[in-house]
Amino acid sequence: MGTTLVGLWLPHGLSQAVVFHVGDSRLYRFRKGRLDQVTHDHSLYQAWVDAGRSGDPPNRNIIMRALGIVDDVEADFSVQPIQADDIYLLCSDGLNGMVPDDTIIDILADIGETSLDAAWRQLIQEANDHGGKDNVTVVLARFL
Repeated sequence: MGTTLVGLWLPHGLSQAVVFHVGDSRLYRFRKGRLDQVTHDHSLYQAWVDAGRSGDPPNRNIIMRALGIVDDVEADFSVQPIQADDIYLLCSDGLNGMVPDDTIIDILADIGETSLDAAWRQLIQEANDHGGKDNVTVVLARFL
């Protein structure tokens, strides 16, 4: 059994963040009303998509990289420029697999009227309301 990981590190005094991940946990950036997936899933399904979707799709839950399966695992790293009012969403596939992007966008767009605390709770509730077939982990960070 293995686990996935996604993280965001903002070194003190810099306007760029380091993003790292293994597996299919994701990091999204919400900027000026637009939701962009920053990470790229390490799953058999994503490999099938990347290869042009030939044949029947594989199960979405087959992970090609995870912590705990082998002694060494290769993580992906990137550097992301941070802008004021960026919101970063770190989540497990229990969220993005159950909640449509449009719903996530609507919830994140309302953060100005609510708090980050209310928004992550609403995202988890949406995942559960849409079937809640997997564990749901959500972390929100807003840069001012």
